[in-house]
Amino acid sequence: MTATGSPPSSVQFQRPIDVSRYLVGAWKRSLEERDFGGTFQFQRTSNLVIHIREDPAGGDGRSRVLHWTTEKTVGQRTESRIMYSMTLTAKSPTEASIAYDYEGAPCEGRFVAGPNALVMTHVDNAAAVVSLTYRILDGNTMALSVAECDSTGPSRLLTGLMHRIDLTQY
Repeated sequence: MTATGSPPSSVQFQRPIDVSRYLVGAWKRSLEERDFGGTFQFQRTSNLVIHIREDPAGGDGRSRVLHWTTEKTVGQRTESRIMYSMTLTAKSPTEASIAYDYEGAPCEGRFVAGPNALVMTHVDNAAAVVSLTYRILDGNTMALSVAECDSTGPSRLLTGLMHRIDLTQY
């Protein structure tokens, strides 16, 4: 058990860059959204299927490029939307830096092997700051927390899980 009382992650990486191989695949993200502050008023829940693919032409021995996309079928056609394009680069035996684009804006983060956590932050037009933490729990599950602090509207706190899925079952 860790100091917080949760069991340690059963997933260990030889090198921090290897987290990219763990991320590749199809995931179902389930989130609960609440107001960030006051009574933490419940707002809604959401579910989304996310595809994470490695770019075979991107990266080198020290870095890997991943594309996070969502897909929606409308009639006979499938529409794809890019969430992130990220580059993970090994910095040390226990850490990798993350450079990614969110809605066209360059952002950064890092993966830390000890807690098996990806931490990413982006600023939206200097009016909002969004901080995301993906914590790897086991071979097929990540916990996700998102804090959105916005100067133009209500700030939000989103928490939930991401589970690896087999798309042939959907």
